[in-house]
Amino acid sequence: MQTTTTLAPAPPKRRRLWIVAITAYLGVYVLLSVRGQYLGHNQGGQDNRDTWSPAYCADLYTSLAGRQKMRLTASGWLFLPPMLIDQWFIHRTHFE
Repeated sequence: MQTTTTLAPAPPKRRRLWIVAITAYLGVYVLLSVRGQYLGHNQGGQDNRDTWSPAYCADLYTSLAGRQKMRLTASGWLFLPPMLIDQWFIHRTHFE
């Protein structure tokens, strides 16, 4: 006798919870992005650039070599997937 297993769809309550959680996650990101700004930094050499960062997601620091660099904060790592999509399609990096 052969048994087959089928994946049952998620119960409506669980599906609704996922939809609410994803909507809240993206909604918070949109609010941070609206308050965001371009941060000017230097990766080395002559490549000065302004990179988009949502509010509270990145900060600038000066490296030992004296260059201005950008690093992600904890919220930046949390919102990294939508932040990358935002930088690729909406807020492109500006090179000087």
